[in-house]
Amino acid sequence: MPSVANSGRGDFVQHVENVEADSAAPERTSCAYREMIQLFFFGDKVRSHWAPYICQTSTSLPLINFTHHLSRVIYIWWFLATPALTFRYGERSSLENLGKKNQLPFFQVIRANLGAAYTKIGKFDQILALTQYSINGALQAQYDYAVSKGFGEPTDVSLGSKYGKQGFYDSVFGATRLRIDYSSGNRTSCTFRMLLRQSTMKVYASPDDDDESVTSFSLKNFTIACPIDLALVEIDDESPDYQRVRNLMGHAPGDYSIRQLFLDFSTAQTNHPDIGDSDFGVWTNDDWILKDMDVPTPPSGAQPTENYWRPDGWELGKSRVLDAEVLENVQILFQKSIDTKLKEANAGQIGFTAVLNSGAEDPTFKPTALRFQTYPWSDATGPVDPGFEGTGRLNYLLYLEMTDSRPLPGGDDEYLNVTGNWTDGTDPSQEGIAEFASYVLARQRFLDEWFLPRLSKINRMMSASMTVTYHHWQVSGVGTNCSRFSIMPGTNDMALEGFTELYYGYHGEYRAFHQPVVIDKHDKVIISWKIEFTLKDVTDGGLAISIGDPTVKSDWKKQELRYDSYGAEISQRISDAKENLENLVHELKNGLQGEDKFFFPSKGRFFFKDALFGHKGDLVVKCSYNG
Repeated sequence: MPSVANSGRGDFVQHVENVEADSAAPERTSCAYREMIQLFFFGDKVRSHWAPYICQTSTSLPLINFTHHLSRVIYIWWFLATPALTFRYGERSSLENLGKKNQLPFFQVIRANLGAAYTKIGKFDQILALTQYSINGALQAQYDYAVSKGFGEPTDVSLGSKYGKQGFYDSVFGATRLRIDYSSGNRTSCTFRMLLRQSTMKVYASPDDDDESVTSFSLKNFTIACPIDLALVEIDDESPDYQRVRNLMGHAPGDYSIRQLFLDFSTAQTNHPDIGDSDFGVWTNDDWILKDMDVPTPPSGAQPTENYWRPDGWELGKSRVLDAEVLENVQILFQKSIDTKLKEANAGQIGFTAVLNSGAEDPTFKPTALRFQTYPWSDATGPVDPGFEGTGRLNYLLYLEMTDSRPLPGGDDEYLNVTGNWTDGTDPSQEGIAEFASYVLARQRFLDEWFLPRLSKINRMMSASMTVTYHHWQVSGVGTNCSRFSIMPGTNDMALEGFTELYYGYHGEYRAFHQPVVIDKHDKVIISWKIEFTLKDVTDGGLAISIGDPTVKSDWKKQELRYDSYGAEISQRISDAKENLENLVHELKNGLQGEDKFFFPSKGRFFFKDALFGHKGDLVVKCSYNG
């Protein structure tokens, strides 16, 4: 009697070779066909010398069926037990149309943070895209931490007696801000802005050495900005920042170095301030020109005298204007403030990333090489202008990373060209700080190299077959055994499903009353199954893969033999396969957990949530900042 068995790659090849070796029949499996079986592991077709017949061969099926309508379902016809699969996708609409009115990508409309669903990741393995808004949120958290350590107390920034005691006195600094700039020729420059919440500024009013008059201004919410470069440096493993980040990573195995991304204050071009993004405040009643440094600040309500008078152009409540000499001295104080107070408060610290050192254990998706670049957000007319306010806050800083010790791309692929947005462009003023960053993991890394090979085990486990147990029966005929893996862009759902068509029969004859009596009965059963996978959030801010219970059904198309034992055998094998599936669940569930623990803002951490698949199968995850 035939029995049902779960077949794998080795079962198929071995079964073909054994039957072929034992059979004396002239119609044997050809070497060419046997080579195809070994390559695709899709089935086998053999002939022997008796009956009944059972088989596990398949007709050809298309590898990819990409239906390019509104739902955009990607179907992947997957050869049984293939260890890896190369995706091929249909053409999509041109990038030039993505931002035009009434032509936004469908998924950008229905799901938040789907700008990245269409944007090209290039030759990088994974990308963390931080908007300017989210970076400044982290800088605010860094400032709040510094204030808790005493940074918010009034302080002096003085050039000393050598420069006539010019300085910012009784100063309270505010949080620094970053403006992301972008040009195709420079992808590492930004604009840095310093804020003085309150201060009394005293600088010389004239370049004439014989003129000792002093500009004395009362500053409130005074800002000055200048160009600055970003830099990346490995921090010492004995430093407090290293220990803090390593603790946040938990028990991630491996030897890691921690890279810090920061504003390189040594490159601050304070001698070329950005006047357009600076705000010198308004004229106040406490703004004076003093005769010299020894004249005390006039009391409130004082009237001009020979020892102090109003600056040229002074008009209460109007925008303050700094003349060239005063501005030059302010620039010197700006640099002095950066070199002292702001450095002490780590005011230029943007964030950290953990990089797995070469030679460590299997890294899964852990970064092993890192580069960064600036990148613009685009609206319907193209890339937006940089700015501290408005849509300029949606411009990006990208962490470009490789995994598995692969080298960073070079040449034309060194940086990403502008192909779309990494976030959905929600107005920051309406939504708060949380929703303005994305993490993208390349399809080749997640699906091709990690997820699909693990599904091969499930694929083999859930594929039924029937083999001969005795009587040297003939194995012949045609059957089908195939499976399909599918994802739907814009959702967090995946599915692996398959079916097996099994035929078995009995053929024989005998003579009764000298007349031949032929018995020819056969049955067909279709066993179909489906397992659904869902990307989901976990409470600690990471990702996990939820695996649904397998659904399996047996559909008997005909049952002439009515051998109940066949049905019972199939049911038992299905139950065994479902139990064995539990051995794979843990590995699949936890493969993405901890991905959020390799990227950290200057203070606080990122939470990964709302994972979905992009247009090309890349994994797109929303990052929320928690200070």
